[in-house]
Amino acid sequence: MNPVNPFPAVLIGGPPHSGKSVLVHVLTLALRDRQIDHYVLRATPDGEGDWANVAEQSLVQTLRRKGKFNPEFVSSTVSYLQNRQIPLLVDVGGRPTADQQALFSLCTHAILLVGERADEPGRYEQDMDEWQAMMTRQHVPVIAVLRSVLEGASAVTSADSPITGTISGLERGRTVSNELVELLVTRLTAVLTGSGIDIATHHQDIAPDGLFVHLPRALQTLRPNATEWLPSDLAALRTLIPAGVALAVYGRAPTWAYVQMALHTGEEPVWFFNTRVGWMTLPHLPIVRELHEDVQERQPGWFVIQHQKADYTVLTFTATGQNLDPQQPHLLPFPDPQPSVGLILSGKMPQWLMAAAAKQLFPGLPQRPYLAIYQPHLNGAVVVASNHPDYPIGHVVASE
Repeated sequence: MNPVNPFPAVLIGGPPHSGKSVLVHVLTLALRDRQIDHYVLRATPDGEGDWANVAEQSLVQTLRRKGKFNPEFVSSTVSYLQNRQIPLLVDVGGRPTADQQALFSLCTHAILLVGERADEPGRYEQDMDEWQAMMTRQHVPVIAVLRSVLEGASAVTSADSPITGTISGLERGRTVSNELVELLVTRLTAVLTGSGIDIATHHQDIAPDGLFVHLPRALQTLRPNATEWLPSDLAALRTLIPAGVALAVYGRAPTWAYVQMALHTGEEPVWFFNTRVGWMTLPHLPIVRELHEDVQERQPGWFVIQHQKADYTVLTFTATGQNLDPQQPHLLPFPDPQPSVGLILSGKMPQWLMAAAAKQLFPGLPQRPYLAIYQPHLNGAVVVASNHPDYPIGHVVASE
Protein backbone atom coordinates (compact mmCIF):
# COMPACT_ATOMS: atom_id res chain seq x y z
CA MET A 1 0.00 0.00 0.00
CA ASN A 2 1.03 3.59 -0.59
CA PRO A 3 1.12 5.29 2.84
CA VAL A 4 1.89 8.77 1.49
CA ASN A 5 -0.90 9.64 -0.94
CA PRO A 6 -4.16 10.28 0.97
CA PHE A 7 -6.39 9.19 -1.91
CA PRO A 8 -7.29 5.50 -2.32
CA ALA A 9 -6.71 3.58 -5.55
CA VAL A 10 -8.84 0.46 -6.03
CA LEU A 11 -7.49 -2.04 -8.54
CA ILE A 12 -9.94 -4.13 -10.58
CA GLY A 13 -8.00 -7.16 -11.75
CA GLY A 14 -8.45 -10.52 -13.39
CA PRO A 15 -7.60 -12.46 -16.56
CA PRO A 16 -8.65 -11.31 -20.04
CA HIS A 17 -12.32 -11.52 -21.07
CA SER A 18 -13.62 -11.61 -17.52
CA GLY A 19 -15.60 -8.38 -17.94
CA LYS A 20 -13.34 -6.03 -15.97
CA SER A 21 -13.90 -2.95 -18.13
CA VAL A 22 -17.67 -3.48 -18.10
CA LEU A 23 -17.64 -3.91 -14.31
CA VAL A 24 -15.62 -0.71 -13.96
CA HIS A 25 -18.21 1.10 -16.09
CA VAL A 26 -21.06 -0.28 -13.96
CA LEU A 27 -19.34 0.76 -10.75
CA THR A 28 -18.34 4.24 -11.89
CA LEU A 29 -21.88 5.02 -13.05
CA ALA A 30 -23.26 3.95 -9.67
CA LEU A 31 -20.63 6.00 -7.84
CA ARG A 32 -21.47 9.04 -9.95
CA ASP A 33 -25.12 8.63 -9.00
CA ARG A 34 -23.98 8.83 -5.36
CA GLN A 35 -21.83 11.87 -6.22
CA ILE A 36 -18.65 10.13 -5.06
CA ASP A 37 -15.60 11.92 -6.49
CA HIS A 38 -13.34 9.47 -8.31
CA TYR A 39 -11.69 8.82 -11.65
CA VAL A 40 -11.14 5.68 -13.71
CA LEU A 41 -7.51 5.05 -14.63
CA ARG A 42 -7.22 2.68 -17.60
CA ALA A 43 -3.87 1.17 -16.67
CA THR A 44 -3.91 -0.84 -19.87
CA PRO A 45 -3.26 0.64 -23.33
CA ASP A 46 -6.56 -0.52 -24.87
CA GLY A 47 -7.95 2.99 -25.20
CA GLU A 48 -11.39 1.97 -23.91
CA GLY A 49 -13.48 4.30 -21.80
CA ASP A 50 -17.15 4.89 -21.13
CA TRP A 51 -17.74 5.29 -24.86
CA ALA A 52 -17.08 1.54 -25.36
CA ASN A 53 -20.10 0.71 -23.21
CA VAL A 54 -22.58 3.32 -24.42
CA ALA A 55 -21.87 3.42 -28.17
CA GLU A 56 -23.26 0.96 -30.71
CA GLN A 57 -21.10 -2.13 -30.40
CA SER A 58 -20.48 -2.31 -34.16
CA LEU A 59 -19.00 1.19 -33.89
CA VAL A 60 -16.94 0.17 -30.85
CA GLN A 61 -15.31 -2.61 -32.84
CA THR A 62 -14.42 -0.08 -35.53
CA LEU A 63 -12.98 2.51 -33.14
CA ARG A 64 -11.36 0.16 -30.63
CA ARG A 65 -7.58 0.35 -30.88
CA LYS A 66 -5.47 -2.12 -28.97
CA GLY A 67 -2.23 -0.61 -27.77
CA LYS A 68 0.80 -2.30 -26.30
CA PHE A 69 2.49 -2.09 -22.95
CA ASN A 70 5.89 -0.45 -23.18
CA PRO A 71 8.29 0.99 -20.61
CA GLU A 72 7.04 4.54 -21.23
CA PHE A 73 3.41 3.55 -20.66
CA VAL A 74 4.23 1.64 -17.48
CA SER A 75 6.40 4.50 -16.19
CA SER A 76 3.65 7.03 -16.90
CA THR A 77 1.08 4.88 -15.08
CA VAL A 78 3.35 4.47 -12.06
CA SER A 79 3.86 8.24 -11.90
CA TYR A 80 0.11 8.82 -12.15
CA LEU A 81 -0.61 6.39 -9.30
CA GLN A 82 2.08 7.85 -7.09
CA ASN A 83 0.87 11.42 -7.61
CA ARG A 84 -2.87 10.84 -7.94
CA GLN A 85 -5.00 13.89 -7.29
CA ILE A 86 -8.28 12.06 -6.64
CA PRO A 87 -9.51 8.57 -5.62
CA LEU A 88 -9.07 6.07 -8.45
CA LEU A 89 -10.60 2.92 -9.86
CA VAL A 90 -7.72 1.22 -11.69
CA ASP A 91 -8.58 -1.04 -14.63
CA VAL A 92 -5.49 -3.20 -15.17
CA GLY A 93 -4.39 -5.55 -17.93
CA GLY A 94 -5.29 -9.23 -17.85
CA ARG A 95 -1.78 -10.59 -18.43
CA PRO A 96 0.53 -8.40 -16.32
CA THR A 97 4.27 -8.96 -16.52
CA ALA A 98 6.43 -8.80 -13.41
CA ASP A 99 7.21 -5.12 -14.15
CA GLN A 100 3.54 -4.31 -14.60
CA GLN A 101 2.65 -6.11 -11.37
CA ALA A 102 4.94 -3.72 -9.51
CA LEU A 103 2.45 -0.89 -10.04
CA PHE A 104 -0.15 -2.94 -8.12
CA SER A 105 1.73 -2.09 -4.92
CA LEU A 106 0.73 1.55 -5.43
CA CYS A 107 -2.93 0.59 -5.08
CA THR A 108 -4.65 0.53 -1.71
CA HIS A 109 -7.35 -2.10 -2.39
CA ALA A 110 -8.33 -4.65 -5.01
CA ILE A 111 -11.44 -6.23 -6.52
CA LEU A 112 -10.73 -9.50 -8.32
CA LEU A 113 -12.96 -10.66 -11.17
CA VAL A 114 -12.34 -14.05 -12.78
CA GLY A 115 -14.48 -15.52 -15.53
CA GLU A 116 -15.50 -19.09 -16.13
CA ARG A 117 -13.92 -20.55 -19.27
CA ALA A 118 -16.16 -22.74 -21.39
CA ASP A 119 -13.13 -24.33 -23.04
CA GLU A 120 -11.35 -24.94 -19.70
CA PRO A 121 -13.98 -25.65 -16.99
CA GLY A 122 -11.40 -26.13 -14.25
CA ARG A 123 -9.41 -22.99 -14.99
CA TYR A 124 -11.35 -20.65 -12.69
CA GLU A 125 -9.66 -21.80 -9.48
CA GLN A 126 -6.21 -21.59 -11.05
CA ASP A 127 -6.79 -18.08 -12.38
CA MET A 128 -8.18 -16.86 -9.06
CA ASP A 129 -5.27 -18.38 -7.15
CA GLU A 130 -2.81 -16.60 -9.46
CA TRP A 131 -4.45 -13.22 -8.96
CA GLN A 132 -4.78 -13.72 -5.21
CA ALA A 133 -1.05 -14.54 -5.12
CA MET A 134 -0.22 -11.35 -7.04
CA MET A 135 -2.14 -9.27 -4.53
CA THR A 136 -0.40 -11.00 -1.64
CA ARG A 137 3.04 -10.37 -3.15
CA GLN A 138 2.25 -6.69 -3.68
CA HIS A 139 0.54 -6.30 -0.27
CA VAL A 140 -2.79 -5.14 -1.70
CA PRO A 141 -5.84 -5.96 0.47
CA VAL A 142 -8.61 -7.66 -1.52
CA ILE A 143 -12.09 -6.29 -0.76
CA ALA A 144 -14.06 -8.45 -3.23
CA VAL A 145 -13.62 -11.79 -5.00
CA LEU A 146 -16.05 -12.27 -7.88
CA ARG A 147 -16.84 -15.09 -10.31
CA SER A 148 -17.96 -13.78 -13.71
CA VAL A 149 -20.46 -15.75 -15.81
CA LEU A 150 -22.31 -14.71 -18.96
CA GLU A 151 -25.55 -16.52 -18.18
CA GLY A 152 -27.47 -17.25 -15.00
CA ALA A 153 -28.20 -15.22 -11.91
CA SER A 154 -25.91 -12.98 -9.90
CA ALA A 155 -25.66 -13.88 -6.22
CA VAL A 156 -23.91 -12.76 -3.03
CA THR A 157 -22.04 -15.58 -1.33
CA SER A 158 -20.68 -13.50 1.54
CA ALA A 159 -21.13 -9.84 2.47
CA ASP A 160 -18.13 -9.94 4.79
CA SER A 161 -14.64 -8.77 3.86
CA PRO A 162 -13.83 -9.73 1.22
CA ILE A 163 -17.20 -9.73 -0.50
CA THR A 164 -17.65 -12.90 -2.52
CA GLY A 165 -20.23 -13.77 -5.13
CA THR A 166 -21.13 -14.49 -8.74
CA ILE A 167 -21.88 -11.70 -11.18
CA SER A 168 -23.63 -12.37 -14.48
CA GLY A 169 -24.00 -10.55 -17.78
CA LEU A 170 -20.88 -8.35 -17.93
CA GLU A 171 -21.09 -7.63 -21.64
CA ARG A 172 -20.47 -4.31 -23.37
CA GLY A 173 -23.65 -2.38 -23.93
CA ARG A 174 -25.55 -4.11 -21.10
CA THR A 175 -26.53 -2.62 -17.75
CA VAL A 176 -26.03 -4.72 -14.64
CA SER A 177 -27.87 -3.84 -11.44
CA ASN A 178 -28.44 -6.28 -8.58
CA GLU A 179 -27.79 -6.92 -4.89
CA LEU A 180 -24.14 -7.77 -5.46
CA VAL A 181 -23.46 -4.57 -7.41
CA GLU A 182 -25.20 -2.52 -4.72
CA LEU A 183 -23.06 -4.20 -2.05
CA LEU A 184 -19.88 -3.48 -4.04
CA VAL A 185 -20.83 0.17 -4.53
CA THR A 186 -21.56 0.61 -0.83
CA ARG A 187 -18.17 -0.90 0.07
CA LEU A 188 -16.42 1.26 -2.55
CA THR A 189 -18.16 4.38 -1.26
CA ALA A 190 -16.70 3.74 2.18
CA VAL A 191 -13.23 3.15 0.73
CA LEU A 192 -13.19 6.14 -1.63
CA THR A 193 -14.42 8.60 1.02
CA GLY A 194 -12.26 7.20 3.79
CA SER A 195 -9.73 10.05 3.69
CA GLY A 196 -12.37 12.47 4.95
CA ILE A 197 -11.18 15.11 2.45
CA ASP A 198 -13.80 17.16 0.59
CA ILE A 199 -12.06 16.71 -2.74
CA ALA A 200 -13.79 19.44 -4.75
CA THR A 201 -13.22 22.01 -1.98
CA HIS A 202 -9.58 20.94 -1.69
CA HIS A 203 -8.95 21.51 -5.40
CA GLN A 204 -10.94 24.75 -5.46
CA ASP A 205 -8.76 26.09 -2.65
CA ILE A 206 -5.62 25.54 -4.74
CA ALA A 207 -7.13 26.55 -8.09
CA PRO A 208 -5.44 29.30 -10.15
CA ASP A 209 -6.94 32.79 -10.17
CA GLY A 210 -10.11 32.81 -12.21
CA LEU A 211 -13.78 31.92 -11.89
CA PHE A 212 -14.07 28.38 -10.51
CA VAL A 213 -16.51 26.38 -12.65
CA HIS A 214 -17.66 23.06 -11.16
CA LEU A 215 -19.27 21.47 -14.20
CA PRO A 216 -21.33 18.79 -12.37
CA ARG A 217 -22.85 21.50 -10.17
CA ALA A 218 -23.50 23.63 -13.24
CA LEU A 219 -25.43 20.72 -14.76
CA GLN A 220 -27.53 20.47 -11.60
CA THR A 221 -28.31 24.18 -11.88
CA LEU A 222 -29.39 23.73 -15.50
CA ARG A 223 -31.32 20.48 -15.00
CA PRO A 224 -31.80 19.42 -11.36
CA ASN A 225 -31.28 15.66 -10.80
CA ALA A 226 -29.67 15.23 -14.24
CA THR A 227 -26.74 12.80 -14.29
CA GLU A 228 -25.59 13.05 -17.93
CA TRP A 229 -24.86 16.06 -20.09
CA LEU A 230 -26.86 16.57 -23.28
CA PRO A 231 -25.62 18.62 -26.26
CA SER A 232 -28.62 20.90 -25.76
CA ASP A 233 -27.15 21.92 -22.37
CA LEU A 234 -24.31 23.83 -24.03
CA ALA A 235 -26.30 26.91 -25.02
CA ALA A 236 -27.69 27.23 -21.49
CA LEU A 237 -24.23 26.69 -19.99
CA ARG A 238 -22.96 29.67 -21.99
CA THR A 239 -25.58 31.90 -20.36
CA LEU A 240 -24.67 30.60 -16.89
CA ILE A 241 -20.94 31.37 -17.14
CA PRO A 242 -19.72 34.90 -17.99
CA ALA A 243 -17.92 35.12 -21.33
CA GLY A 244 -14.42 36.51 -21.73
CA VAL A 245 -13.21 35.87 -18.18
CA ALA A 246 -10.49 33.55 -16.92
CA LEU A 247 -11.87 30.16 -15.84
CA ALA A 248 -10.69 27.24 -13.71
CA VAL A 249 -12.82 24.30 -14.92
CA TYR A 250 -13.37 21.26 -12.71
CA GLY A 251 -15.34 18.02 -12.61
CA ARG A 252 -16.56 15.20 -14.83
CA ALA A 253 -18.16 16.31 -18.10
CA PRO A 254 -17.94 15.42 -21.80
CA THR A 255 -14.99 16.70 -23.80
CA TRP A 256 -17.29 18.98 -25.79
CA ALA A 257 -18.36 20.76 -22.57
CA TYR A 258 -14.71 21.39 -21.67
CA VAL A 259 -13.94 22.62 -25.18
CA GLN A 260 -16.94 24.96 -24.99
CA MET A 261 -15.60 26.45 -21.74
CA ALA A 262 -12.15 26.92 -23.26
CA LEU A 263 -13.60 28.80 -26.23
CA HIS A 264 -15.91 30.78 -23.94
CA THR A 265 -12.95 32.50 -22.26
CA GLY A 266 -11.89 34.21 -25.51
CA GLU A 267 -8.43 35.70 -25.03
CA GLU A 268 -8.48 35.10 -21.28
CA PRO A 269 -6.67 32.05 -19.82
CA VAL A 270 -8.39 28.80 -18.93
CA TRP A 271 -7.18 26.05 -16.61
CA PHE A 272 -8.44 22.48 -16.51
CA PHE A 273 -8.18 20.20 -13.52
CA ASN A 274 -6.33 17.15 -14.83
CA THR A 275 -6.39 14.03 -12.68
CA ARG A 276 -2.83 13.22 -13.76
CA VAL A 277 -1.11 16.51 -12.96
CA GLY A 278 -3.63 18.70 -11.14
CA TRP A 279 -4.36 22.20 -12.47
CA MET A 280 -2.94 22.85 -15.91
CA THR A 281 -3.22 25.54 -18.55
CA LEU A 282 -3.67 24.70 -22.22
CA PRO A 283 -0.48 24.36 -24.25
CA HIS A 284 0.11 26.03 -27.62
CA LEU A 285 0.36 23.37 -30.33
CA PRO A 286 2.29 23.73 -33.60
CA ILE A 287 0.25 23.90 -36.80
CA VAL A 288 1.98 22.53 -39.91
CA ARG A 289 0.93 22.66 -43.54
CA GLU A 290 0.93 18.87 -43.87
CA LEU A 291 1.58 16.06 -41.41
CA HIS A 292 3.22 13.00 -42.94
CA GLU A 293 4.08 9.71 -41.26
CA ASP A 294 7.78 10.45 -41.69
CA VAL A 295 7.60 13.58 -39.53
CA GLN A 296 10.11 12.80 -36.79
CA GLU A 297 9.57 15.75 -34.47
CA ARG A 298 6.56 14.41 -32.60
CA GLN A 299 5.75 12.42 -29.50
CA PRO A 300 5.71 8.62 -29.93
CA GLY A 301 2.43 7.33 -31.31
CA TRP A 302 1.04 10.80 -32.13
CA PHE A 303 -0.53 11.28 -35.51
CA VAL A 304 -3.42 13.21 -37.05
CA ILE A 305 -5.42 11.91 -40.00
CA GLN A 306 -7.24 14.48 -42.11
CA HIS A 307 -10.36 13.46 -44.04
CA GLN A 308 -11.78 16.02 -46.45
CA LYS A 309 -15.51 15.74 -47.09
CA ALA A 310 -17.68 17.90 -49.34
CA ASP A 311 -18.73 20.39 -46.67
CA TYR A 312 -16.57 19.58 -43.66
CA THR A 313 -13.12 18.36 -42.61
CA VAL A 314 -12.44 15.69 -39.97
CA LEU A 315 -9.21 15.72 -37.99
CA THR A 316 -8.83 12.40 -36.20
CA PHE A 317 -6.23 12.51 -33.45
CA THR A 318 -4.47 9.20 -32.86
CA ALA A 319 -2.15 8.27 -30.01
CA THR A 320 -1.16 4.62 -30.07
CA GLY A 321 1.31 5.28 -27.27
CA GLN A 322 -1.40 6.82 -25.03
CA ASN A 323 1.35 8.69 -23.19
CA LEU A 324 1.05 12.24 -24.47
CA ASP A 325 3.02 14.82 -22.49
CA PRO A 326 1.46 18.30 -22.15
CA GLN A 327 4.90 19.57 -21.13
CA GLN A 328 6.16 18.94 -24.70
CA PRO A 329 3.46 20.53 -26.88
CA HIS A 330 5.98 21.33 -29.62
CA LEU A 331 5.98 17.58 -30.36
CA LEU A 332 2.22 17.47 -30.94
CA PRO A 333 1.85 18.98 -34.44
CA PHE A 334 -1.40 18.97 -36.38
CA PRO A 335 -2.34 20.16 -39.89
CA ASP A 336 -4.06 23.41 -40.81
CA PRO A 337 -7.41 22.39 -42.34
CA GLN A 338 -9.39 24.22 -45.01
CA PRO A 339 -11.00 27.26 -43.31
CA SER A 340 -14.14 27.59 -45.48
CA VAL A 341 -15.88 24.38 -44.37
CA GLY A 342 -17.00 22.92 -41.04
CA LEU A 343 -14.39 21.24 -38.85
CA ILE A 344 -14.88 18.12 -36.74
CA LEU A 345 -12.27 17.01 -34.20
CA SER A 346 -12.29 13.31 -33.39
CA GLY A 347 -10.28 10.71 -31.51
CA LYS A 348 -9.84 9.39 -27.95
CA MET A 349 -7.79 12.35 -26.83
CA PRO A 350 -7.33 14.10 -23.47
CA GLN A 351 -9.68 17.02 -22.95
CA TRP A 352 -6.79 19.46 -22.68
CA LEU A 353 -5.54 18.42 -26.12
CA MET A 354 -8.92 18.75 -27.83
CA ALA A 355 -9.45 22.15 -26.21
CA ALA A 356 -5.96 23.38 -27.11
CA ALA A 357 -6.50 22.44 -30.75
CA ALA A 358 -9.98 24.03 -30.79
CA LYS A 359 -8.71 27.35 -29.40
CA GLN A 360 -6.20 27.55 -32.23
CA LEU A 361 -8.39 26.32 -35.08
CA PHE A 362 -11.58 28.36 -34.71
CA PRO A 363 -11.11 31.91 -33.32
CA GLY A 364 -10.38 34.54 -35.94
CA LEU A 365 -11.82 32.49 -38.82
CA PRO A 366 -15.26 33.93 -39.63
CA GLN A 367 -15.42 31.87 -42.81
CA ARG A 368 -15.42 28.57 -40.87
CA PRO A 369 -19.11 27.62 -40.42
CA TYR A 370 -18.65 25.61 -37.23
CA LEU A 371 -16.35 23.56 -35.02
CA ALA A 372 -17.67 20.30 -33.56
CA ILE A 373 -16.37 17.48 -31.33
CA TYR A 374 -17.18 13.92 -32.36
CA GLN A 375 -19.07 11.82 -29.80
CA PRO A 376 -19.21 8.08 -30.66
CA HIS A 377 -22.47 7.19 -28.91
CA LEU A 378 -24.24 10.10 -30.61
CA ASN A 379 -23.02 8.97 -34.03
CA GLY A 380 -22.23 12.59 -34.71
CA ALA A 381 -20.33 15.67 -33.60
CA VAL A 382 -21.47 18.31 -31.09
CA VAL A 383 -21.12 21.91 -32.31
CA VAL A 384 -19.10 23.95 -29.79
CA ALA A 385 -18.49 27.08 -31.88
CA SER A 386 -20.43 28.51 -34.79
CA ASN A 387 -20.41 31.27 -37.37
CA HIS A 388 -23.51 30.01 -39.18
CA PRO A 389 -27.19 30.01 -38.08
CA ASP A 390 -27.71 26.50 -39.46
CA TYR A 391 -25.21 25.14 -36.90
CA PRO A 392 -26.15 26.51 -33.46
CA ILE A 393 -24.16 25.63 -30.33
CA GLY A 394 -25.21 22.16 -29.18
CA HIS A 395 -26.40 21.02 -32.61
CA VAL A 396 -25.28 17.47 -33.49
CA VAL A 397 -23.76 17.22 -36.95
CA ALA A 398 -24.13 13.80 -38.57
CA SER A 399 -20.74 12.57 -39.79
CA GLU A 400 -19.62 9.59 -41.80
